[in-house]
Amino acid sequence: MNILNDPQFREKFNHIATQSDLKLGIGNLAEASGLSQSQLRYWEQKGYITSESGPKKNRKYSYGILVKVLVIKAYLEEGFTLATAAKKAVAHKQMANTLKQFVMDRFAGLSIVDDVPTINLGPVADHPGETLYAFVTPKGTELRLLPNDTDK
Repeated sequence: MNILNDPQFREKFNHIATQSDLKLGIGNLAEASGLSQSQLRYWEQKGYITSESGPKKNRKYSYGILVKVLVIKAYLEEGFTLATAAKKAVAHKQMANTLKQFVMDRFAGLSIVDDVPTINLGPVADHPGETLYAFVTPKGTELRLLPNDTDK
């Protein structure tokens, strides 16, 4: 059995992807992002990022904040102001959440069909008896509707 097709594994993965409580200290965040701790404190003071207080009032940041910091930094490197970069990072997160929702809703497993790795995207409402597959090759990805028993 392919572990990615196991419903229990998918449920655990979904929980980790949406509910992860792994945290970074400010030093770790600074090292991972290439920013100084004082820059991060300034961004937090301005409300662009948030932290949680640890047991000794140490700042703790989620991995989501690390991603946000990296996105803000990338926009700053493109020449945007900090305020604009922070706004763009919020919009970027909304788009990333949309993609994550799509993957969580539609991913139904991985398989090999006709010697090509495929992603099972599940049934399509107007096509009973068929399943949508994404065939992934070095030349690109092709979507195909196939009979439900194709990946058995």
